[in-house]
Amino acid sequence: MGVTRDETYWYRTGWKRLCGQTLTLVRPMLPVLAEEMSGDPEAAARDFVNRLIESIGKLIDGVIDDQIAYPTESGGLHVSSSLWSYVLPLFGDTTDLCKLLAQDASLITGRTNRDVPPERALGRLILQHMNSARRSIDGESPNRLKTWEAIQRISSEIVRTNPGSSLAERCTDSHLHAVQALIAERYPDNKNYNLSLGTLQAYFDQFCLDCAERSETAIADDITALCEETGVWPPFELCLDNLRKDSEEQWEATLIKSKIAYIELQIQDDYQKRKGISRHEFEKRYEKALAFLRHCLSNSVQFQLLRGRSS
Repeated sequence: MGVTRDETYWYRTGWKRLCGQTLTLVRPMLPVLAEEMSGDPEAAARDFVNRLIESIGKLIDGVIDDQIAYPTESGGLHVSSSLWSYVLPLFGDTTDLCKLLAQDASLITGRTNRDVPPERALGRLILQHMNSARRSIDGESPNRLKTWEAIQRISSEIVRTNPGSSLAERCTDSHLHAVQALIAERYPDNKNYNLSLGTLQAYFDQFCLDCAERSETAIADDITALCEETGVWPPFELCLDNLRKDSEEQWEATLIKSKIAYIELQIQDDYQKRKGISRHEFEKRYEKALAFLRHCLSNSVQFQLLRGRSS
């Protein structure tokens, strides 16, 4: 059976947003998962997945309740428009996901020498599972997969030959331009590989796990979308102030990276030189800051929603 119109949107065009919202739901669940994994990782993984599925179900129920309370002009329910209705089928068969979570318990709990934050380790496993589940639902044409394989080979070559450069960072504009130029050079007569930057970006969004992890822009888009859907706007300034109290270094990295106008600090390269830190260290600080802000904003939205429902 073919995919519906809504499935076509959420499993293709809206895929990045769907993944982003799912990760926003998953991240606050990490502390409990990490604590439980210190005992029986397999049982902890199963319990975590069950809690996740239950949370998705509650979100769908919330959409239904709201649409019953506030019906559309036509009087009909449009539950299919909720992205959560398309997240839930992705977690129909979670056997492999539970195994992967248990296998990576050391990463998720942070008890490893590998430089992988637990939040990223968990997020990558969730995205890996979601991408696999999507392929089984949506399907991929052989031609599209063949084209991606060619793109991936060239992308990997650029990463290998430009270590430490922005060209080596997949999903950046400079990397996409480099891929496009090398494809045109290698396959000048192949119309299938005559790809625009927008088409290239779509391939990376669909197939590249690194690109599925949200950039700061995508995070902002997801939070904005959530606020627009719920009518609840979290106090960002308060979260930013809390970040500064928690870590001045992470606060500065956020202001510089986000180019907030009122901050009187140098651009990123100058700041790194002045502080004597590497680009990698700067990005680690910024990554931790984003995790802090996501958690703060998510908790704020959830608190306001619960307060609104109870009043």
